[in-house]
Amino acid sequence: MSNTTAKADDGGAGAAALSKLIATLTHELKTPLHSILSLADVLDSEIDGQLSDEQKRQVSMIKRNGGLLLEMITELLQYSSMSYRSHFLQREAVKLRELVEEQLEILQTVAVQKRISLDISLESVAETFVSDTVFLRQIVSNLVGNAVQYSPEGSTVSVYGSMGSKGEFKLDIVDSGEGIALHKQEEVFSELNRGKRSSAGGENVGLGLAIVKASVEGLNGSLEVKSEQGRGTMFRLVLPAAEPDIRTDSVLIIGADAASTTVIERCLAGEKFRCLDAAEFEDAKHIVHDADPCAIICDLELARKLGPKQLAALKARSSGRDRGVVVLAGFDSQKERAEAKSLGGSDFVAKPFDVDELLAKVLKHRIKA
Repeated sequence: MSNTTAKADDGGAGAAALSKLIATLTHELKTPLHSILSLADVLDSEIDGQLSDEQKRQVSMIKRNGGLLLEMITELLQYSSMSYRSHFLQREAVKLRELVEEQLEILQTVAVQKRISLDISLESVAETFVSDTVFLRQIVSNLVGNAVQYSPEGSTVSVYGSMGSKGEFKLDIVDSGEGIALHKQEEVFSELNRGKRSSAGGENVGLGLAIVKASVEGLNGSLEVKSEQGRGTMFRLVLPAAEPDIRTDSVLIIGADAASTTVIERCLAGEKFRCLDAAEFEDAKHIVHDADPCAIICDLELARKLGPKQLAALKARSSGRDRGVVVLAGFDSQKERAEAKSLGGSDFVAKPFDVDELLAKVLKHRIKA
Protein backbone atom coordinates (compact mmCIF):
# COMPACT_ATOMS: atom_id res chain seq x y z
CA MET A 1 0.00 0.00 0.00
CA SER A 2 1.19 3.53 -0.70
CA ASN A 3 1.87 6.00 2.09
CA THR A 4 1.35 9.77 2.24
CA THR A 5 1.66 12.10 5.24
CA ALA A 6 -0.38 15.28 5.63
CA LYS A 7 1.95 18.29 5.75
CA ALA A 8 1.35 21.86 6.86
CA ASP A 9 0.42 24.37 4.18
CA ASP A 10 2.30 27.64 3.86
CA GLY A 11 -0.57 29.92 4.90
CA GLY A 12 -0.07 33.35 3.39
CA ALA A 13 -1.98 36.58 3.58
CA GLY A 14 -4.45 35.39 0.96
CA ALA A 15 -5.42 32.34 3.01
CA ALA A 16 -5.87 34.48 6.13
CA ALA A 17 -8.08 36.91 4.21
CA LEU A 18 -10.15 34.03 2.87
CA SER A 19 -10.59 32.61 6.38
CA LYS A 20 -11.85 35.98 7.62
CA LEU A 21 -14.25 36.22 4.69
CA ILE A 22 -15.61 32.72 5.38
CA ALA A 23 -16.05 33.55 9.06
CA THR A 24 -17.96 36.73 8.20
CA LEU A 25 -20.20 35.04 5.63
CA THR A 26 -21.03 32.08 7.86
CA HIS A 27 -21.91 34.40 10.73
CA GLU A 28 -24.25 36.36 8.44
CA LEU A 29 -25.85 33.13 7.17
CA LYS A 30 -26.50 31.85 10.69
CA THR A 31 -28.58 34.90 11.62
CA PRO A 32 -31.56 34.27 9.29
CA LEU A 33 -31.17 30.50 9.64
CA HIS A 34 -31.59 30.64 13.42
CA SER A 35 -34.76 32.68 12.89
CA ILE A 36 -36.11 30.11 10.41
CA LEU A 37 -35.40 27.22 12.80
CA SER A 38 -36.89 29.10 15.75
CA LEU A 39 -40.08 29.82 13.79
CA ALA A 40 -40.22 26.16 12.75
CA ASP A 41 -40.03 25.21 16.44
CA VAL A 42 -42.94 27.57 17.15
CA LEU A 43 -45.00 25.94 14.39
CA ASP A 44 -44.05 22.47 15.64
CA SER A 45 -45.21 23.33 19.16
CA GLU A 46 -48.73 24.00 17.77
CA ILE A 47 -49.28 26.88 20.20
CA ASP A 48 -51.15 28.76 17.47
CA GLY A 49 -53.31 25.81 16.45
CA GLN A 50 -53.11 22.14 15.58
CA LEU A 51 -51.27 21.11 12.40
CA SER A 52 -52.44 18.54 9.90
CA ASP A 53 -50.28 15.48 9.29
CA GLU A 54 -49.04 16.98 6.02
CA GLN A 55 -48.15 20.27 7.72
CA LYS A 56 -46.28 18.37 10.45
CA ARG A 57 -44.33 16.53 7.75
CA GLN A 58 -43.44 19.81 6.05
CA VAL A 59 -42.34 21.44 9.31
CA SER A 60 -40.24 18.36 10.08
CA MET A 61 -38.54 18.73 6.68
CA ILE A 62 -37.80 22.40 7.38
CA LYS A 63 -36.25 21.55 10.75
CA ARG A 64 -34.25 18.60 9.40
CA ASN A 65 -32.86 20.40 6.34
CA GLY A 66 -32.31 23.58 8.31
CA GLY A 67 -30.37 21.59 10.89
CA LEU A 68 -28.20 20.05 8.17
CA LEU A 69 -27.52 23.50 6.73
CA LEU A 70 -26.59 24.77 10.20
CA GLU A 71 -24.12 21.88 10.56
CA MET A 72 -22.52 22.81 7.23
CA ILE A 73 -22.26 26.47 8.23
CA THR A 74 -20.76 25.48 11.59
CA GLU A 75 -18.23 23.28 9.77
CA LEU A 76 -17.19 26.24 7.61
CA LEU A 77 -16.88 28.40 10.71
CA GLN A 78 -14.76 25.75 12.43
CA TYR A 79 -12.48 25.52 9.42
CA SER A 80 -12.01 29.27 9.10
CA SER A 81 -11.03 29.44 12.78
CA MET A 82 -8.21 26.95 12.20
CA SER A 83 -6.11 29.75 10.69
CA TYR A 84 -5.93 31.15 14.22
CA ARG A 85 -5.85 27.80 16.06
CA SER A 86 -2.66 28.53 18.01
CA HIS A 87 -4.61 31.18 19.96
CA PHE A 88 -7.49 28.83 20.75
CA LEU A 89 -5.88 25.67 22.14
CA GLN A 90 -7.08 24.56 25.56
CA ARG A 91 -4.74 21.85 26.81
CA GLU A 92 -6.23 20.03 29.75
CA ALA A 93 -6.69 16.53 31.16
CA VAL A 94 -9.20 14.81 28.87
CA LYS A 95 -11.06 11.56 29.60
CA LEU A 96 -9.61 10.14 26.39
CA ARG A 97 -11.18 6.69 26.18
CA GLU A 98 -14.56 8.07 27.21
CA LEU A 99 -14.34 10.84 24.59
CA VAL A 100 -13.53 8.39 21.79
CA GLU A 101 -16.30 6.01 22.90
CA GLU A 102 -18.84 8.86 22.95
CA GLN A 103 -17.98 9.90 19.38
CA LEU A 104 -18.20 6.29 18.19
CA GLU A 105 -21.57 5.89 19.88
CA ILE A 106 -22.87 8.95 18.01
CA LEU A 107 -21.62 7.55 14.69
CA GLN A 108 -23.05 4.11 15.43
CA THR A 109 -26.50 5.32 14.33
CA VAL A 110 -25.21 6.25 10.87
CA ALA A 111 -23.30 2.97 10.62
CA VAL A 112 -26.39 0.91 11.47
CA GLN A 113 -28.37 2.69 8.76
CA LYS A 114 -25.75 1.53 6.22
CA ARG A 115 -25.45 -1.94 7.81
CA ILE A 116 -21.81 -1.20 8.59
CA SER A 117 -20.18 -2.91 11.57
CA LEU A 118 -17.76 -0.99 13.78
CA ASP A 119 -14.88 -3.19 15.00
CA ILE A 120 -13.60 -1.23 17.99
CA SER A 121 -10.51 -1.90 20.12
CA LEU A 122 -9.77 0.74 22.77
CA GLU A 123 -8.54 -1.42 25.66
CA SER A 124 -5.01 -0.02 25.39
CA VAL A 125 -6.14 3.63 25.33
CA ALA A 126 -5.31 5.65 28.46
CA GLU A 127 -8.15 6.85 30.67
CA THR A 128 -6.80 10.43 30.64
CA PHE A 129 -4.67 12.38 28.18
CA VAL A 130 -3.62 16.04 28.07
CA SER A 131 -4.83 17.69 24.88
CA ASP A 132 -7.52 20.01 23.46
CA THR A 133 -10.99 18.49 23.95
CA VAL A 134 -12.72 20.28 21.06
CA PHE A 135 -9.98 19.44 18.57
CA LEU A 136 -9.96 15.80 19.70
CA ARG A 137 -13.71 15.52 19.18
CA GLN A 138 -13.42 17.04 15.71
CA ILE A 139 -10.60 14.69 14.74
CA VAL A 140 -12.22 11.45 15.91
CA SER A 141 -15.69 12.36 14.64
CA ASN A 142 -14.51 13.39 11.18
CA LEU A 143 -12.05 10.52 10.68
CA VAL A 144 -14.47 7.76 11.69
CA GLY A 145 -17.41 9.51 10.03
CA ASN A 146 -15.38 9.73 6.82
CA ALA A 147 -14.62 5.99 6.97
CA VAL A 148 -18.30 5.13 7.47
CA GLN A 149 -19.29 7.42 4.61
CA TYR A 150 -16.87 5.81 2.16
CA SER A 151 -17.49 2.18 3.10
CA PRO A 152 -20.05 0.13 1.16
CA GLU A 153 -23.12 -1.32 2.85
CA GLY A 154 -22.53 -4.50 4.80
CA SER A 155 -18.80 -3.84 5.32
CA THR A 156 -16.71 -3.22 8.45
CA VAL A 157 -14.88 -0.13 9.72
CA SER A 158 -12.12 -0.91 12.22
CA VAL A 159 -11.01 1.53 14.93
CA TYR A 160 -7.87 0.62 16.90
CA GLY A 161 -6.53 2.84 19.67
CA SER A 162 -3.29 2.55 21.65
CA MET A 163 -0.64 4.55 23.51
CA GLY A 164 2.99 4.88 22.39
CA SER A 165 6.14 4.52 24.48
CA LYS A 166 6.30 8.31 25.02
CA GLY A 167 2.66 8.60 26.03
CA GLU A 168 1.40 9.60 22.59
CA PHE A 169 -2.11 8.64 21.49
CA LYS A 170 -2.38 6.48 18.36
CA LEU A 171 -5.57 5.78 16.44
CA ASP A 172 -5.93 3.68 13.27
CA ILE A 173 -9.16 3.85 11.26
CA VAL A 174 -9.49 1.26 8.48
CA ASP A 175 -12.36 1.20 5.99
CA SER A 176 -13.39 -1.06 3.12
CA GLY A 177 -14.09 1.66 0.59
CA GLU A 178 -12.90 2.04 -2.97
CA GLY A 179 -9.49 3.33 -1.86
CA ILE A 180 -7.53 6.37 -3.02
CA ALA A 181 -5.07 6.49 -5.90
CA LEU A 182 -1.52 7.52 -4.96
CA HIS A 183 -1.62 10.79 -6.91
CA LYS A 184 -4.85 11.83 -5.16
CA GLN A 185 -3.89 11.04 -1.57
CA GLU A 186 -2.55 14.49 -0.73
CA GLU A 187 -5.70 16.07 -2.17
CA VAL A 188 -7.99 14.47 0.41
CA PHE A 189 -6.72 16.95 3.02
CA SER A 190 -7.40 19.99 0.83
CA GLU A 191 -10.31 22.34 1.45
CA LEU A 192 -10.68 22.46 -2.35
CA ASN A 193 -11.34 18.72 -2.56
CA ARG A 194 -15.12 18.98 -2.21
CA GLY A 195 -16.87 17.08 -4.96
CA LYS A 196 -13.76 15.44 -6.45
CA ARG A 197 -14.68 12.09 -4.87
CA SER A 198 -18.03 10.57 -4.04
CA SER A 199 -18.90 8.44 -1.06
CA ALA A 200 -20.43 4.99 -1.12
CA GLY A 201 -23.78 6.71 -0.78
CA GLY A 202 -23.10 9.04 -3.70
CA GLU A 203 -22.77 12.21 -1.60
CA ASN A 204 -19.96 14.71 -1.93
CA VAL A 205 -17.37 15.24 0.76
CA GLY A 206 -17.31 18.48 2.74
CA LEU A 207 -14.48 20.03 4.75
CA GLY A 208 -14.16 17.18 7.27
CA LEU A 209 -10.62 16.05 6.44
CA ALA A 210 -9.38 19.62 5.99
CA ILE A 211 -10.64 20.35 9.52
CA VAL A 212 -8.95 17.17 10.77
CA LYS A 213 -5.66 18.15 9.18
CA ALA A 214 -5.76 21.65 10.68
CA SER A 215 -6.68 20.26 14.12
CA VAL A 216 -3.90 17.64 14.03
CA GLU A 217 -1.31 20.23 13.05
CA GLY A 218 -2.56 22.53 15.82
CA LEU A 219 -1.86 19.72 18.31
CA ASN A 220 1.60 19.06 16.80
CA GLY A 221 0.49 15.61 15.70
CA SER A 222 0.74 13.64 12.47
CA LEU A 223 -1.80 12.05 10.17
CA GLU A 224 -1.02 9.42 7.56
CA VAL A 225 -3.18 7.90 4.87
CA LYS A 226 -2.34 4.47 3.48
CA SER A 227 -4.45 3.34 0.59
CA GLU A 228 -4.68 1.52 -2.69
CA GLN A 229 -7.56 1.62 -5.13
CA GLY A 230 -9.93 -1.28 -4.61
CA ARG A 231 -8.43 -2.22 -1.21
CA GLY A 232 -9.75 0.38 1.21
CA THR A 233 -8.01 3.10 3.21
CA MET A 234 -6.30 3.42 6.59
CA PHE A 235 -5.82 6.73 8.40
CA ARG A 236 -3.22 6.67 11.18
CA LEU A 237 -3.36 9.45 13.77
CA VAL A 238 -0.57 10.15 16.26
CA LEU A 239 -0.97 12.90 18.88
CA PRO A 240 1.73 13.73 21.44
CA ALA A 241 0.81 14.26 25.07
CA ALA A 242 1.04 17.89 26.19
CA GLU A 243 1.46 19.80 29.42
CA PRO A 244 -1.83 21.23 30.73
CA ASP A 245 -2.36 24.98 30.48
CA ILE A 246 -2.53 26.89 33.74
CA ARG A 247 -6.02 28.31 34.30
CA THR A 248 -7.50 30.03 37.29
CA ASP A 249 -11.09 30.42 36.09
CA SER A 250 -13.74 28.17 34.63
CA VAL A 251 -17.10 28.78 32.97
CA LEU A 252 -20.04 26.36 33.09
CA ILE A 253 -22.07 26.00 29.86
CA ILE A 254 -25.54 24.53 30.42
CA GLY A 255 -27.98 23.32 27.78
CA ALA A 256 -26.34 24.93 24.75
CA ASP A 257 -26.43 23.08 21.43
CA ALA A 258 -23.21 21.53 20.09
CA ALA A 259 -22.59 24.31 17.56
CA SER A 260 -23.00 27.08 20.16
CA THR A 261 -20.85 25.21 22.69
CA THR A 262 -18.01 24.90 20.17
CA VAL A 263 -18.10 28.63 19.35
CA ILE A 264 -18.26 29.56 23.06
CA GLU A 265 -15.28 27.34 23.90
CA ARG A 266 -13.24 28.88 21.10
CA CYS A 267 -14.31 32.37 22.14
CA LEU A 268 -13.26 31.93 25.77
CA ALA A 269 -10.08 29.95 25.11
CA GLY A 270 -8.07 33.06 24.27
CA GLU A 271 -8.67 34.33 27.83
CA LYS A 272 -7.59 30.95 29.26
CA PHE A 273 -10.99 30.01 30.63
CA ARG A 274 -11.63 26.35 31.30
CA CYS A 275 -15.01 25.49 29.75
CA LEU A 276 -17.17 22.83 31.40
CA ASP A 277 -20.53 21.74 30.01
CA ALA A 278 -23.61 20.06 31.42
CA ALA A 279 -26.96 19.06 29.96
CA GLU A 280 -28.98 18.70 33.17
CA PHE A 281 -29.25 20.22 36.65
CA GLU A 282 -27.64 17.33 38.55
CA ASP A 283 -24.52 17.40 36.35
CA ALA A 284 -24.34 21.18 36.64
CA LYS A 285 -24.67 20.99 40.44
CA HIS A 286 -21.69 18.63 40.72
CA ILE A 287 -19.56 20.81 38.42
CA VAL A 288 -20.42 23.95 40.41
CA HIS A 289 -19.39 22.19 43.63
CA ASP A 290 -16.12 20.80 42.26
CA ALA A 291 -14.91 23.56 39.91
CA ASP A 292 -16.48 26.75 41.36
CA PRO A 293 -16.91 28.49 37.96
CA CYS A 294 -16.88 32.29 37.92
CA ALA A 295 -19.80 32.41 35.47
CA ILE A 296 -22.55 30.28 33.96
CA ILE A 297 -23.75 30.42 30.35
CA CYS A 298 -27.25 28.94 30.16
CA ASP A 299 -29.61 28.44 27.23
CA LEU A 300 -32.99 30.11 27.82
CA GLU A 301 -34.88 26.88 27.14
CA LEU A 302 -33.04 25.07 29.92
CA ALA A 303 -33.32 28.10 32.22
CA ARG A 304 -37.12 27.81 31.83
CA LYS A 305 -36.92 24.12 32.69
CA LEU A 306 -34.72 24.76 35.74
CA GLY A 307 -36.75 27.67 37.04
CA PRO A 308 -35.57 30.46 39.38
CA LYS A 309 -35.03 28.16 42.38
CA GLN A 310 -32.62 25.70 40.73
CA LEU A 311 -30.83 28.47 38.83
CA ALA A 312 -30.36 30.34 42.11
CA ALA A 313 -28.83 27.18 43.61
CA LEU A 314 -26.28 27.08 40.78
CA LYS A 315 -25.52 30.80 41.13
CA ALA A 316 -24.83 30.67 44.88
CA ARG A 317 -21.20 30.70 46.05
CA SER A 318 -19.75 30.00 49.47
CA SER A 319 -18.19 33.48 49.44
CA GLY A 320 -21.69 34.99 49.47
CA ARG A 321 -21.27 36.70 46.08
CA ASP A 322 -23.38 35.02 43.39
CA ARG A 323 -21.72 33.97 40.15
CA GLY A 324 -23.03 35.63 37.01
CA VAL A 325 -25.43 33.90 34.62
CA VAL A 326 -25.38 34.81 30.92
CA VAL A 327 -28.60 33.63 29.25
CA LEU A 328 -28.52 32.66 25.54
CA ALA A 329 -31.75 33.05 23.56
CA GLY A 330 -32.89 32.44 19.99
CA PHE A 331 -34.67 35.81 19.79
CA ASP A 332 -33.63 39.30 20.89
CA SER A 333 -36.84 40.85 22.23
CA GLN A 334 -37.98 42.62 25.36
CA LYS A 335 -40.06 39.55 26.24
CA GLU A 336 -37.04 37.21 26.16
CA ARG A 337 -34.85 39.71 28.02
CA ALA A 338 -37.45 40.19 30.75
CA GLU A 339 -37.98 36.44 31.07
CA ALA A 340 -34.23 35.79 31.34
CA LYS A 341 -33.97 38.38 34.12
CA SER A 342 -36.98 36.98 36.00
CA LEU A 343 -35.40 33.52 35.93
CA GLY A 344 -32.22 34.87 37.52
CA GLY A 345 -30.07 35.80 34.54
CA SER A 346 -27.45 38.51 35.04
CA ASP A 347 -26.90 39.15 31.32
CA PHE A 348 -28.60 38.36 28.03
CA VAL A 349 -27.09 37.44 24.64
CA ALA A 350 -29.11 36.60 21.52
CA LYS A 351 -28.05 33.92 19.02
CA PRO A 352 -26.19 34.02 16.75
CA PHE A 353 -24.19 35.92 19.34
CA ASP A 354 -21.42 38.43 18.81
CA VAL A 355 -18.21 36.84 20.10
CA ASP A 356 -16.83 40.09 21.53
CA GLU A 357 -20.10 40.83 23.34
CA LEU A 358 -20.20 37.39 24.95
CA LEU A 359 -16.55 37.56 25.96
CA ALA A 360 -17.00 41.01 27.52
CA LYS A 361 -19.92 39.81 29.64
CA VAL A 362 -18.09 36.73 30.88
CA LEU A 363 -14.96 38.79 31.66
CA LYS A 364 -17.12 41.15 33.71
CA HIS A 365 -18.12 38.27 35.97
CA ARG A 366 -14.52 37.06 36.23
CA ILE A 367 -13.55 40.47 37.63
CA LYS A 368 -16.48 40.49 40.07
CA ALA A 369 -15.61 36.99 41.27
